[in-house]
Amino acid sequence: MEMILTPTFNMLGYTAYVISSTAFIILGIFLMSLRVMEKEMAACYKSPRACIAWTSLVIGVLQMCNATLIAKGIDYDVLTSFAYPLTYYIQLYLLTTSILTMTIADQKKVDMKNMTCLPIVALTLIYLVYFIVNRETEFNIGSYELFTNTLPAKIIKYILLVAIFSIYLVYSAMIYFEIRRFRESVERDEELSKRIRTKPMIKNAKMTIAYVTILGCVIFFEAITGKHLSNNANIVFVLVHTAIFVSNGGIIVNISLKYMKETGYLEAKRNAENTRLKAISIKDIENLLLKNAANEDSTTNETIHSHARKTNKEEKKKEPEAIEATVRSWMRLPSKPYCREGLALREAAAEMGIDQRLLSGFINNMYRMNFNAWINMLRIEEVKRLISKRPEMTLVDIAAHTGFTDSSAMSKVFKKSESITPSQYKQEHKRRRRK
Repeated sequence: MEMILTPTFNMLGYTAYVISSTAFIILGIFLMSLRVMEKEMAACYKSPRACIAWTSLVIGVLQMCNATLIAKGIDYDVLTSFAYPLTYYIQLYLLTTSILTMTIADQKKVDMKNMTCLPIVALTLIYLVYFIVNRETEFNIGSYELFTNTLPAKIIKYILLVAIFSIYLVYSAMIYFEIRRFRESVERDEELSKRIRTKPMIKNAKMTIAYVTILGCVIFFEAITGKHLSNNANIVFVLVHTAIFVSNGGIIVNISLKYMKETGYLEAKRNAENTRLKAISIKDIENLLLKNAANEDSTTNETIHSHARKTNKEEKKKEPEAIEATVRSWMRLPSKPYCREGLALREAAAEMGIDQRLLSGFINNMYRMNFNAWINMLRIEEVKRLISKRPEMTLVDIAAHTGFTDSSAMSKVFKKSESITPSQYKQEHKRRRRK
């Protein structure tokens, strides 16, 4: 396609936008193409990576549109009235999502964040419908530029700006309080505080807020005043904007990958805490019955007892489900805690936040085996996975990696479970791979 350069063609501006769009699109495609090595990889890694990738692609497309307008000699101010603020909101939404995911935000807050999309979507649809209905000519940049100068288009634009500014304040507060809560959760957990540093995440959150604030100031200034930065200032801004986003996006992905195991552990602890609180609620009702027994008449006591029995039945139905969710979260941790040598029932129960008698009873009922047999079953599955995925590992290394005292102990448990030795299993796997 031959590009015709008009007298107003700005070579430096065009080059800056081409560099910027190329960098954003390459970053987005690279992050999209990444595939996690383990199926158990936590969502606190996958979601931020996807959010940064989509944000990068959206900005890349917008910068490409700017470069195309410059190449055709058209003033790209036409995009500042609605397209720029809308793209800014998309960035704001996705970056906030990435941080809330890393800090394992409460589902209510995530739902509230998602609800903020509704007014933006509604305004965008109204804007597009009004443009289509009231256009005087065919679809082109000229007709759109005329439309942006109409009173209804300006009213919708200002409503959009107010909505985005309000959402910016809400998102900033969300990030601040979630980072604060996450730091307190880490500091309260003695084991987790030894393995994780919250300063990098806090710095990154501050950098993200500063980034969206500065970017928002420029976009809002251009949208409200109709003016834009001088040519040289705009080129510098585009290049600096690109460098900051690429570096900040890389930091977010790096932090989420680094904290993957720890935040997964924290998620399991939170599930365990919910289970513990349910158990406490039952005890509170029982204590209430004892206090009221001496003062209330028989009818009132019978009513309270009836309510307590009903509540107990409901909680007991929910209790196994809550314990199962906590146990499965613990099993899915990327750190594979069941592969620690000498793991005892008491230690595992403490990590899950479950009474060891409840945990033992759950394993007996669910898996029809005791705790040690259950741990060995999980370890044998890990042994088979390592033999399949990492054939270069020796059996001695695999035994040490999966919590067995030595390879002979592993072979004994493996043969009892699979009816063949690990070495035989490894040979069979090699034969299957050759075929």
